[in-house]
Amino acid sequence: MDPRYDHIIEAAKTNLVPDKERTQYLRAMLSDYDKKDIADAYFEDGYEKGVQKGMEANRLETAKKMLEKSLDMQLISECTGLSLEQVEALKG
Repeated sequence: MDPRYDHIIEAAKTNLVPDKERTQYLRAMLSDYDKKDIADAYFEDGYEKGVQKGMEANRLETAKKMLEKSLDMQLISECTGLSLEQVEALKG
């Protein structure tokens, strides 16, 4: 936990504030900056996953086009990074 909240945690321990109330208080203490950091972290994670999905779809589409040109499956595998099994599955 951020050291800025140490005094709050200590006060909560000495006052025996119930967990639910302590959690509500800490949430209320989050600054807009902290909330933005949290939101940005979720956005970056979702963005990265989306980019990965798009890259995978692009590799599959490229492999399909290479198969249509009757290129060697080993070459397709090497160029796209797909396994031979994945390339073979695209044939059907």
